[in-house]
Amino acid sequence: MRIAAFSDIHSNSIAFRACLKEARKIGFDACALLGDFVSDCAYPERTMELIEEIKSMYPTEIIRGNREEYLLNHLKNPNDGWKYNSRTGSLLYTFERLPNETILSFENMPIGKRVSFSGYPPFEIAHGSFSKSRAMVIPGHGDAEEMFSSMQTNLALVGHTHYMFIMQRGKKTIANAGPIGVPSRNLPGACFLMMEAVSGVWRPTLHRVQYDVDRVIREMDESGLTQKSNVWARGIKGMLKTGREYLLEVIDLVNILSKQANLPMEDERLWEEAARRLGL
Repeated sequence: MRIAAFSDIHSNSIAFRACLKEARKIGFDACALLGDFVSDCAYPERTMELIEEIKSMYPTEIIRGNREEYLLNHLKNPNDGWKYNSRTGSLLYTFERLPNETILSFENMPIGKRVSFSGYPPFEIAHGSFSKSRAMVIPGHGDAEEMFSSMQTNLALVGHTHYMFIMQRGKKTIANAGPIGVPSRNLPGACFLMMEAVSGVWRPTLHRVQYDVDRVIREMDESGLTQKSNVWARGIKGMLKTGREYLLEVIDLVNILSKQANLPMEDERLWEEAARRLGL
């Protein structure tokens, strides 16, 4: 049996289709979807339609990520200050393109779960960790050590950090499928994970796929997302092209400038200055 795991799609349906095409060449029998399906790229409804297509074709385990939680919270609290600007414009664009029923469906998805297929060893899936969707499960971080301690099986699949890896502690393994939608660590392209049961043990392998990044950027422009999220969209475009983590750099710089100028982080002048300094 082979299982394909996809994480951090971030509305990039073009990259998602490229990963699916490659995974189908390899062949798989079931699918795990590890959260952060939407936001950041254009036309989130296309990604959700593709997820529904997958669910109709394969046994599919699905969990929500922190981006789905943001949308759920906004649906319940629409007066949270979201506006079309560099800080929240991408989220608001995503929210307004998805029907309420789709957003409400995220509430039925757990943030982590144990998965078992008859005749095969069980494993666990999470977006961040089993208790926090934004946990930083990466090598050397305390959240990773906490997850190893809380694992009830010998394998856990995670996402969230946009960091593709496989790490082990004794007989336990944590594998991150890597990001599909928005690359990082100076490694452009889309990532996914395949795993196969060999002699009663799951063996994960990591895969990277190249796709039409220029088309993704054109969709951001034509859909109005670039205009509505301004510097955030420019950071996403830079990440799509290079894998450089522009948004983390922008947010850190805006936070510093905000304190220096005693201005709220929503102030577009701060974002524009951060973009200028980073060459966006």
